[in-house]
Amino acid sequence: MKRLYLILFLFIAYLHASAQSSAIFKVQQTVIKGNKGGKFKKASPNFYEDEDYVVRKTCNGEFGGTVIFKDKKTGIAYYCDATCPVIVNKINGRYIVSNTLAHLGGFSEVIEIDNPASMQVVEQVTPAHGKGSKVEADPTKGRRHLLDTMGILLLVSFPYEGELYHITTDFKNTYVSKIEGNRLVNIGLVANESFWSYGEEVIHTKENHYVVFFRNTKGYLDIFGDQIEVVRYQ
Repeated sequence: MKRLYLILFLFIAYLHASAQSSAIFKVQQTVIKGNKGGKFKKASPNFYEDEDYVVRKTCNGEFGGTVIFKDKKTGIAYYCDATCPVIVNKINGRYIVSNTLAHLGGFSEVIEIDNPASMQVVEQVTPAHGKGSKVEADPTKGRRHLLDTMGILLLVSFPYEGELYHITTDFKNTYVSKIEGNRLVNIGLVANESFWSYGEEVIHTKENHYVVFFRNTKGYLDIFGDQIEVVRYQ
C-alpha cells in the first residue's frame, strides 16, 4: 500500500512539474499604494489603425454594435456587426476583432475579417434618396465567426509569437485562453477570482503593452510579451 501511495505521489508530482514547465506565460501579482498606476498612452488615438485603415467602433449594449474600417486611400468606410469591440489584432494579414458584453450572463465573440473592402459600405441616406427610401444592407457581409459563446467575458486579446491569446473570465476565475475549433480552451490560470469590465477598449501602447482596467476591483492587467502582470491598488 505504501508503495502504491509513493507511485501515485510521484505521478502527481510529475504532472505538476510538466504543467509548470509547459506554461507559456508568467503571471505576476503587484500591489501599488494609492492610485498611482495606470498612466498609459495609446500607440494610436484611434481604436485601431494600420497603413491601410483607420478603425472605429460603436457599442449600444444589448442592442448591438459595429466595427468600421475606413480606407485611408479612398476614404470609403466599410462595416459589419460586432458587439461590443474591445480590440482589433492583425494576424497573418487578417483582422481579428474581439467583442464582449457584460450583460445578463455575459457573452463574447471573435470575428475574422479577411478583407475589410468585402464588408458592407457605409452609406448616408441623403434627401436625394427621397422620402421613405431605404438602403439595403448586410451587416454580416465579409466577416467570419471564430468564436461565439455565452457565460464568458473576454477582457483582452493579444498576439504572442504569431498566435492570438485571450484573457477571459467565467465570473469565478480568470484565465489565459486560446480558440481551438470554435471554442475557448483555457491554457493557464491568471487568478482564482474574476476580473471583468464593461467592454472597455484595451490600451495598446507604443512599447507594445496590452493594458485593460477592471470594473469589479481596483486594478488592471498589463501584458507584455510572455509576462502577465496583475496590478492592484491598495
